[in-house]
Formats: sequence, C-alpha cells, structure tokens
Amino acid sequence: MAVAVAAAPVAAADFPNGPVQVIVPSAPGSGMDVLARTIATHLEKELGTPFPILNTPGAGQATAARALLDAPANGQTIMIAHPQLLVSAETGILPRELLDKLAPIAQTGSQENFLAAPASAPFSNLKELADYAKAHPGEVNAGIDGIVGLDHIVLLQLADEMGVKFNYVNVPGGGPPKVQSLLGGFTQLGVLGPGPFSGVFKSGDIKGLATLSNTDAKSVSFPEVPTTKAQGYSAEFVLGFWWFVRADTPQPIVDKLAKAIADVMADPAAQKEIVTRGIPNPSYADAATARQQIDAQMVGIHKVVEEVAKLQ
Repeated sequence: MAVAVAAAPVAAADFPNGPVQVIVPSAPGSGMDVLARTIATHLEKELGTPFPILNTPGAGQATAARALLDAPANGQTIMIAHPQLLVSAETGILPRELLDKLAPIAQTGSQENFLAAPASAPFSNLKELADYAKAHPGEVNAGIDGIVGLDHIVLLQLADEMGVKFNYVNVPGGGPPKVQSLLGGFTQLGVLGPGPFSGVFKSGDIKGLATLSNTDAKSVSFPEVPTTKAQGYSAEFVLGFWWFVRADTPQPIVDKLAKAIADVMADPAAQKEIVTRGIPNPSYADAATARQQIDAQMVGIHKVVEEVAKLQ
C-alpha cells in the first residue's frame, strides 16, 4: 500500500507524457466540436503538450464512450460529451455499466439550440409550422441525429404539443450534416446549435423558427429568433458539456487535468473566445457538481424517455 501511495505523485508529475487525445462524439463544426477545440487550444498552453481532436460521431455518443474506455486509464485520452450520452445509457445503446466506468472531471459551457428550416420552407414560425403540418400530414421531414436522440426527443415533444406528426430522417454527425440535409431539400426541419446555425442563418439560406428555450429570456446569440415559450410552446433544448476520463484513472492525474480545465475556464481571454465562437454561456463546474448534474439529468431523462415511447 505504501508503494502505491508513493507512486501516485510520480505519475502526476510525469503527466502528460505526450499528446492528450480529445474524443469528440460529433462531426467537425458542431457546437461541441467548436467548444472542445477552443478549450483544447488553451489546455495546450496550460500543460505544454498538444491536445489533438478525434471526431468520433455515431450511436448517440456511445461510439466515443467505447473509444475512451478502450484507451489506457492514464489521462492521455479524454472525452467531451453532452446529455445525449445519458439518453444512450437510458435507452440501452450504451450499457449502463459502461457509463458507470466514466468519471466526469468538469462541466464547461452551455449551448442554446435552434429549430431551423430552409429559406424556401412555407413556414417561418411555430404557428405556421403547426398549421402547415396539420394541412399536409406526412410531408414535413425532420432531420435527427439518431433515434431517441436529444433532438428527436425535443421534436417529438413539440409535435405532441402541436398535435401533429413529423417524419424523422436519421442524419448522424451533428449540426453540419443536418445543415446540408436542409439545404439539399432532404429535410424541412432540423435542430442546430449556434455554430452550424450562424452562417447559414445570417446568409439567409436557413430560417430560424424558434430558439428552443422555455424561458422569457431571448437568445443571447440571435435575439431576433423567438423562443418556444414566446410562441406558446414549452419544448426546450439547452445543452451542457461535460469532460470525462476513465473512472480508474489515477486521482493525481485527474486532479491535474481538472485544475487545467478550471484554469482555462477562469481565463477571461478563453471565456471571450468561447463566447465569440458560439457558446454564449462559458460556465464552469467542478467534478462533484458535474456528477450531481449528471445524476439529476438521468432522473429527468428516464421520465422523458418513458413519455417519448408513448408518443412514437
């Protein structure tokens, strides 16, 4: 036992031993990808080593989680994720026992999301969408990033509130593929984060039907896009982002990584860059708070998944 205790500080002192790979469970250009790359750039300065990004979309973030668990428990591979990971665990896409082998080390930032449609769509707000979907049943295709994904859940909730049904088209990979699907006319609805949404909204190629928020506060990034609540609905989709390591990673290494992330998130220059790149709330929470967030959201997701199953 004495040998193990003495060895731990040495492991922390030697960390990082080369590049630290950051697994991102979405395609390049998604909001999560942009946030990960921004923080990784600052972590490189904090810890003096490269933090290369490995985009690993698919299976509701389960593919990325398995990639992290396949890597050694030495802190040289970490992962960013959002609540879709919890949905995958709740629905069995990722076995719950594998989720339990991941340990959160921080929460960084939260992201609002937008319901988007092509500029040519015959609706420009939620009332017009509801009226059109009722008059043209079966004609509105909604792109989703996986069955019972977070965007699928919020669209099912919205459709239920409207008294309509959408056709759901699987468009995996996060925001950029959904943008291409909208622009190509394959889908008429898509849920987008601020990064993928920004350019095509400003260019006029895509409409913003709603900021998916059940609050009175307007969008920080696009205040001209009314919230779901302002339009008489309650469906909401706001993401928080967590950083994970394998749960059996030596604690001194976990502490060193966590401190580096905390230092980055306390840096005004990093905060400004995060906001500039489309994450309006550069919040930070430590590992204990992140764990509390995850446990609380798992309870809510369990209830939502049960309700969604009744709507399909």
